[in-house]
Amino acid sequence: SVEPKANTTTTNTIARLKPLPPPQKLCLLCLHGYRTSGAIMKEQLAKAKWNEVIDDIVDLVSTGPSDVRESYNLPYYEWYQANKDFSEVYGLDESMVHLNKTINENGPFDGLLAFSQGAVLACALIGLQEKGLKFVDAPKFGRIVVVGGATSKAIPLKPAYFDPISCPSLHFIGEQDATRKKAELLAKKFNGAIVVRHPGGRVVPKLGVPLSQIDSFKNH
Repeated sequence: SVEPKANTTTTNTIARLKPLPPPQKLCLLCLHGYRTSGAIMKEQLAKAKWNEVIDDIVDLVSTGPSDVRESYNLPYYEWYQANKDFSEVYGLDESMVHLNKTINENGPFDGLLAFSQGAVLACALIGLQEKGLKFVDAPKFGRIVVVGGATSKAIPLKPAYFDPISCPSLHFIGEQDATRKKAELLAKKFNGAIVVRHPGGRVVPKLGVPLSQIDSFKNH
């Protein structure tokens, strides 16, 4: 008997029509701003339509409330407080414990996305981790998105900036941000930082032209 020949044309067509698996998304841990919360940060990102624009390449995970010294008008939280000259910082240790717990229970994370005070802390943590001073047992963060950030005057965080930070970074800086110069200085602390300037203040800006920069940032 003669075995039937395989229909290679049909086989190849089926192979071509088979859908490709979706690309793996980045998973970014979000750190909210001063006296806000994870829920409020979600709302800020939604109003700026970040979810609509980056949903195909990024998953965002909120930290939720931070367990720091004290809260005001729940559910508003902060990562730390400081005296006038930042020589003393309160609540920072509790925040470190909260973040370490979040990373261990919900990680690993590809990177961080942080706003305002959360961005100050996140950038410092990455710098401290690279220098072996914090989160030494946790996987290194591969990238950070900074919105309205600044360098920290807090003495416990200053070692983060002693040497340039090598982690790939994307910084959104508002032209009307009263602390814009501090945000610019922070970007200079990172090697090869990508900086996107927008006309607003210290806000989560709507995304538009910077999409190409986000795509290249994803491929680091």
